[in-house]
Amino acid sequence: MNVSESDFSIGYQNGQWRHVSQLHWHVKDTAALFAATAVERLRTFNGRPCDVGKHYLRMCDSVKALRIESFITAQEFEALIEELLQQNEFSVKRHGDVSIVILSSNGLHHSQAQTFETLIAYLDPLPWKRLHERYTDGVPLYLSDIQNISAKSWSPQIKSRCRLQYFLADAEASDAVLNSVALLLDENQFATDTSIANIVIAISGRLYAPRNEAVLNGITLKTFASLLPIEEAISFEDLSVQKLSQADEILLFGTTGQVHAASSLYMLRQGHKTHRLHGVNGQHYRSALKILQAARSFNFADQAAQKASNLASRQVRSGDAVS
Repeated sequence: MNVSESDFSIGYQNGQWRHVSQLHWHVKDTAALFAATAVERLRTFNGRPCDVGKHYLRMCDSVKALRIESFITAQEFEALIEELLQQNEFSVKRHGDVSIVILSSNGLHHSQAQTFETLIAYLDPLPWKRLHERYTDGVPLYLSDIQNISAKSWSPQIKSRCRLQYFLADAEASDAVLNSVALLLDENQFATDTSIANIVIAISGRLYAPRNEAVLNGITLKTFASLLPIEEAISFEDLSVQKLSQADEILLFGTTGQVHAASSLYMLRQGHKTHRLHGVNGQHYRSALKILQAARSFNFADQAAQKASNLASRQVRSGDAVS
């Protein structure tokens, strides 16, 4: 039997533990009407949730920006995560490490009755096969024509469920290049981020990343940057398409996979040729992988390889689809 999403059956909503199929937004909730939903996605390493305090602080910033009037305390946030893992103990042990998703909204919009904020939490399985493929082969990047949301509309620092630009850009990328992920530009044609990660580019041994205020406050990227010696510090600045085309490596930093390497940058609609990168053989990628695995005290790349192999073996025996 394959480990599937149905294994993680218990979720949380507003003080109640219930089957995940019963987690829902009211049709008049601000989450449903405006996608005004603060979200955090964490993951575990060796069964323990990582960077809980940092994720809580970032979610507090999003909650405040979305004018969600009350939110749980840091202690309640941590306790909710611990109880969520406990409620799904069998599935967590069976699957290994997992993703943890926390959602918050303002509740009913313009309701005459007293309403309360909506708080939802649930677990997601980690996509072991895809993670292993990305650690092994890298990630094709596709430079999208779909523009990222301007900071004049809302701050990129808000982590929310309003992600239509990423959905459309990734769909465009998938149509053009198999298994690719879209990289979005801003209104000034500078690089921002992808739907799954912040980016860092390497040019002639130097590291560059988009300005902090132009992208989501990436926890994994900040962890990596804080561990670099000063002579290797990342320069945060505007990254033009021309500068992207000069990159030797492009690294992707995000919670689920921690760090991946772009194998190529496809700039088809910008009139550029496909730009080949050093990918998983790049010096900076290998170094970043080593740094983050040491920081987590855990070899998550080897774990993904083992989990993917186990799932493939199970598929052969049972005919189930591999996650």
